[in-house]
Amino acid sequence: MAKTIEVSDTTFSQLEKLATGFDRPDNVIQRLLLQTSAMPEKKPKLIFDPRDEDEFKKRLLQNRYVEVTLNKVDGSREIHIWNADRFRDDSSLRGNLWSGYLRGWKKRSIISAELVVLPEKTEALIRELRFAKALGLTLAEFRVARAYEEPKPNVWCDSQQVANYQYEFRHDCSPDILKRVVGLKDGHYVRIDASLIDEQSPTLI
Repeated sequence: MAKTIEVSDTTFSQLEKLATGFDRPDNVIQRLLLQTSAMPEKKPKLIFDPRDEDEFKKRLLQNRYVEVTLNKVDGSREIHIWNADRFRDDSSLRGNLWSGYLRGWKKRSIISAELVVLPEKTEALIRELRFAKALGLTLAEFRVARAYEEPKPNVWCDSQQVANYQYEFRHDCSPDILKRVVGLKDGHYVRIDASLIDEQSPTLI
């Protein structure tokens, strides 16, 4: 049963600004309530690899690259590569995280952050990270998936002569990994824009 409520002109004006298309005020309010209910109440859990923070920081200062996976309330996640070239021995590890990747964690519905110090940077590692990013996987997941991938990614061209990689997974590849893959087709392959992978890519990772 519908209820009638009164709002001020100012509140109604703010609701109008948040409306999309032909949204009614009720739709806007419902969306705001859903967003609020999805916000975590506790600060995100930090999971380090190596587990010991002192060892983690030591490795970070050596290798300078960290994979940051931000897990959210709805089961989605963001994967970032932290280039820590400016990180110093007297820098605060947690301070950098809370002011950087975890800033606004509540509104972004982040419930945990997994941080893995990556191996020493090489061209091969960068290429792996580019493939992993294009697939929506962590480096560890990508490496497990590669054990089932055959053969190496094939280059093909679409009707517009744009080079792409067709990256195939065997049908016995872990379902937990496959469900994470972005753009998976027929349950076992992905086409990736080659410009995201090759050396001429404008972004490092």
